[in-house]
Order: sequence, then C-alpha cells, then structure tokens
Amino acid sequence: MFSEWKDAVLSSVKSKLDNFPAYDYNAVLQKPSVVQDLAQLHEKFVLVPTDKAANNISVVCKKFYVQLHHNEINSITYQPSVENVESIIDNHKAFLTQHGIKFDSNNNSLPYLYATCKMHKNPVKFRFITSGTNTSLTQLSVAIGLCLQRGLRIIKNHSRYVNKFHRRNNFYVIDSNQDVLDFMFQNNFLSGHKSITTFDFSTLYTSIPHCQLKSNLLNFVKRIFDIKNKQFIVCNLFKKFAYFSDSNSSNKSNICFSKDSLIECINFLIDNSYVIHNGNVFRQVIGIPMGTNAGPHIANIYLHEYENNHFVQLYESNKVVESSGINAEYGQLLDEAFLKEDIYEMLVEVLNTSPDHVDSERVEEVDNESMEPCDGGEKDSQEEGGTRQIITTPELIRIYSLKSYHMFPWRENSVNLLRSL
Repeated sequence: MFSEWKDAVLSSVKSKLDNFPAYDYNAVLQKPSVVQDLAQLHEKFVLVPTDKAANNISVVCKKFYVQLHHNEINSITYQPSVENVESIIDNHKAFLTQHGIKFDSNNNSLPYLYATCKMHKNPVKFRFITSGTNTSLTQLSVAIGLCLQRGLRIIKNHSRYVNKFHRRNNFYVIDSNQDVLDFMFQNNFLSGHKSITTFDFSTLYTSIPHCQLKSNLLNFVKRIFDIKNKQFIVCNLFKKFAYFSDSNSSNKSNICFSKDSLIECINFLIDNSYVIHNGNVFRQVIGIPMGTNAGPHIANIYLHEYENNHFVQLYESNKVVESSGINAEYGQLLDEAFLKEDIYEMLVEVLNTSPDHVDSERVEEVDNESMEPCDGGEKDSQEEGGTRQIITTPELIRIYSLKSYHMFPWRENSVNLLRSL
C-alpha cells in the first residue's frame, strides 16, 4: 500500500522536474570579488569547523587560534622529536613493508593539528583533531581499525551468548544511535521518565597513558583470538571488513595479522603518533590522536577492558546484581554516558566519595589528587589554561544504565546504596 503511494509521489515529482530548465551552477567561491573578500578575512581570522554542527564554520581570531595551538603543542601531551620528517616516514614505510602493507606514495606526509570550535559549550572550548588523511600511517590505522571493529563485534556476540540465560551484561559498547533511541523510547514513552542527565569524560583522548593503553589492547586482542580460536585475522582495505582465518591469505587486497603481529602493529601506531606544527615535528606521548582512523575503536576498547575486568571481579565475588528480569539495554559510546533523573541525587552522593572521573554539566569535576601515576610519571600537571588530568585509575569505568536497574562500578561503601534501587 505504502509502496504504491511512494511510487506515485516520486513519479509526479519527476514529471514536474523534467519541465524545469537546467540549473546553472553558481560557483560563488570562485568569483573574484568573493576570493578577494575571503583573502582579506583570512588576514585576521581563521575559519574552522564547528563541532557537532556539520557544514557549519566558526570564525576565530587568528592570533587567538595560534595561541591555542601553541598551548596545546607545548602541553605534556606532546614532546619535540629529534627525528626529521624524512627519517620518520622512511621508518613507517619499512615497518609497513615488513608487515605486508604496500606503502601508498600519496601518503608521504605526517599529520598536522587543527581545532574545531565547540560552540555548544559555555564558555566556548576547542577540540584538537589530528588530520589523519593521506599520512604515512593512514593505511596501518585503517587496517587496525577494521580488525578492532571486528573484535568488538565478536566480544558483543560472545557476551550475548554467555549471558543468554542470565539477566546481566558485560558489554556496553554501542556503534550507532539506535540503542540510545531505544533507551529513550523505553524510559520516556513506556516508563514515564522525562529527564536524562548526560555525562562525559574530561579530555579522554589526550589523557590515556600509553602503558595502560597498550596493556588493555593486549588483553583485548588475546581475548578475541581465544574466542575465535583462529591463527589470523584478515582485513580487506577495499571492501572495509575483517574476518578470522586459519590460513595466511595475504595478497594484493588482503592484509593478514597474527595475534603477535597485530599487537606489534597497534603498539607501533601508538608510539608513532607524530604531528607537524610550525615546521617542527612533535610526538604524542600521552593518549591517542583524535582523527586517526583507529582512534574511536582504540578508545572504546581501552574503557571496555576496565568494564569487563570490573564485571569479572563482581562475578567472581558474587556481587553482580541482576536486573529484575530485564537485560541491560544501554552502554557506552566513546566517552559518553547518561542515566535517568530519578537516581541523579544518588549518583552525586556516590561520586562525592569516589575518585571516578566523570564530568557533567551538573556535577562538579571529581578531584584527582589521590591517583597514582603510571610508570612513575607525574600526577596532575598544571598547564597554562587549566589542569590536564592523566587518567590512571583502574576504576575508570562508565555509568551503566539499565531499563529497570542502574549500576555503575561501586566501592564497598556504595554497594548497599545501589542495591536499594
């Protein structure tokens, strides 16, 4: 019934459009007057993308924008490199060739930093992005991203299988907004809850110590290879998918990784996050570059490992509380989390006695002074423009929102409080 109506509407629209003359393309940005005006604008201002607002730009004072870059590149996140661009790219090229990845001559460059304007924040903030297109490690990052994406799906399916007959969940990663929409539909239309509070980790990408990041990714890769019981994972860069196999099927289209080689490539990608700024080369020594292809999957896996480890600890100590007959519905999407209004005050009370790093527009940032550094590094470092938090605590786990029960990583002093839900 609907298809007939749809076909009739499209046919009517097409017949009317056929009667219109061809539209002359207005190349407005190529007009001499526009080019002249833009050149005059660029003398004092910078046009940058607006965060969370596609196809919108923000006009920023050029002097202020340069100062932002100077502060970021001179933070503890980056260190000047003693190597030059040519030697770094040659090293990348040799590593890719060693692992069966043909180096693309178009990727003969290092990435650079640019900032997007977060106009939805008050005061306005900036998000620094590493331009990851056509760089020397783009192919490696794409391949690793495909493998990690496949690994997340494997862990998700495995979690569903082992928890099929139990009202519990140990996988909270989502890869689309559908789970969020389902959560909102369930709680808004069916349960009558009208308010949701959102939470966000502070500077997640640039706050992850490399030692912990490598450890979590190592454990994750071992888990997925153990679950699949295969020797290799094969990714196809052209078809954008990966699969497990017992045979080494590397060829012109496929890149094949063993467990050890995938771990080696991941570590190499983390250790070789270089950027060019003002003609100088810097290496990112904390966190992962926001903008690299594998970045979102690496961030998800980093936090998922803490979630899974915490679940295992609760399960082994019989502290897993099942959710009144309804499975967990909502999980984590990168560094975002949310929960219903009816337990908001309870969350605040628990956060006030816990060192978890959960930020909200309605919850003050949790102090970080009690945290121990990683590998003897420094604790919080005071920087120009604010404090950069180095996340090193194993309790860095998201808030989990269930349909009828809300659970997040608790200490002993908050178990009874949460069980009262």
